[in-house]
Amino acid sequence: MFKKIIIGAIIVLLIGAYFIQKDTGLDTRDQKTSFVKGMFSWVGNLFVNIKDVTSYTTKKQWLPTNETDNSTED
Repeated sequence: MFKKIIIGAIIVLLIGAYFIQKDTGLDTRDQKTSFVKGMFSWVGNLFVNIKDVTSYTTKKQWLPTNETDNSTED
């Protein structure tokens, strides 16, 4: 299941890269190299941000607190 998700994500990224390349007209090797570096940098930052959000959410107190009522009823 995890492998299918990874393969699907790679296919989506490659198709997106193809359409971006087609629309922007990346003609020279330097332009294509710069684009690929930027794309991999973006993907790397995406994983770093996912890690940050995940670590933040795991540190939160998600269970309700059991507060006792100290007042007396009449």
